[in-house]
Amino acid sequence: MMKMFSEESLELDRNTVQYKIEEQQAQLDALKKEVEEVKAAAYKTERMKEDAERAKEIAERIKEEAKKEARAAQREVERLKKEAAEKAVLEKQVEDLKRLVADLLDNRR
Repeated sequence: MMKMFSEESLELDRNTVQYKIEEQQAQLDALKKEVEEVKAAAYKTERMKEDAERAKEIAERIKEEAKKEARAAQREVERLKKEAAEKAVLEKQVEDLKRLVADLLDNRR
């Protein structure tokens, strides 16, 4: 009877050990899956960070280019203002000369 109890006890111990192994294997598999998910998320996050850095660099280049274009446009505006002022002066001088010529022609008659 003792031998039978001992064999049954041994079988129960084996089953318990097997159950614990399977349980721990399931936990290990779940942890491995979680680690893979975390790695995938970290990889995705790193890619997003790199994309954001590239976007920031592009935005900075665009901003600098816009500043250059704005400065060039401002210089063009200033040049056109100066040209318009010079043109106004020349037009006034032409009108003054026309009056002078007209006065001279009137004085000759």
